[in-house]
Amino acid sequence: LWRECTELGWLSLGLPESAGGVGYSLVEEMMLFRELGRGVAPGPFLPAVLAAHLAAAAGEHDLAVSVASGAAKVALGTPVGPASIGATVTGDLSVVHADGADLVIVSDEHSAALVPFGECGVSPVDAVDDSVSTGRCQVDGLAAVVPVDTETEPVFLRGLVLAAAAATGVAEAVLDLAVTYAGERVQFGKPIGTYQAIKHRCADMKVAADGAYAQASYAAIAVRDGLEGAATEAAIAKYVAD
Repeated sequence: LWRECTELGWLSLGLPESAGGVGYSLVEEMMLFRELGRGVAPGPFLPAVLAAHLAAAAGEHDLAVSVASGAAKVALGTPVGPASIGATVTGDLSVVHADGADLVIVSDEHSAALVPFGECGVSPVDAVDDSVSTGRCQVDGLAAVVPVDTETEPVFLRGLVLAAAAATGVAEAVLDLAVTYAGERVQFGKPIGTYQAIKHRCADMKVAADGAYAQASYAAIAVRDGLEGAATEAAIAKYVAD
């Protein structure tokens, strides 16, 4: 499945053609991640897309192609507490999609970096969802393979928007399941969806899901175009979708 997705160009959708990409933007990536969320698609899509952008922005086009093709696998490292991210990375990291990873991408509001997975010393952590390998590690001054700052490539904001889009897709899929079930489940001789306690709840779900998609869409445009307040819009998109 992962190989098929990479061959379809999903990881390089928003990369420039000079870096082996399709040449679209964060808006199209957002729409893709909405559908990935709707299908609860397995695989490290988010860290791979972010890492490909990071590498392309740093001029490491061979690395960008390697990541976008799926040849180099990337895990996502999220700082737990204070962290220093730049030419070296220091901090306590929660790592997801660790299985078989070659690199780990770490980012915050100011910068992002790719570090070698093998030097992170990731310890596995049992997770509720065993389809996503999870771990923790403590790194201190680990040299980055490729660092970039926010001005060069807004990795952190891109990640917020894409995570929001995926969460929106999950919400929309749950809404569809709930509405379908409300029309099929019969109680007291009527589909339960005819009762106000159910149909009003479904309507509230619809409003919430539509709002999340609208916010994710606007945040994608704001980050893509560098609009004032783009960082706030991206944070709101993640919050609303969650």
